[in-house]
Amino acid sequence: MDRHHILPRAHFAERQRPKADCIANIAFVTGGANRAVGANAPEVYLPKLDPGVLATQCIPADPKLWRIERAKDFWAARKDLLAQAFNEHLCSTLPNRRVQGARPE
Repeated sequence: MDRHHILPRAHFAERQRPKADCIANIAFVTGGANRAVGANAPEVYLPKLDPGVLATQCIPADPKLWRIERAKDFWAARKDLLAQAFNEHLCSTLPNRRVQGARPE
């Protein structure tokens, strides 16, 4: 498994690159998938992926967010999707626990 920056660090101005290391910009993918994507812009490589694969990685479905200039919006949307997925996982794994903000199944 490789750590992959969904919005590649190389596409940010040098002084902005540390912001690209946030959890909302990281996905864990196979080494082959990471090398295949390389430093391609997300608006180039994400449309080529199956929507189901994007959903499993909590990638926002709105392609307007897949641009570097929309990074803050992308990260906010992905944080919400990651939190929702984690809460759903907790609810299914620990059915007798209440998770505030989680949607019941």
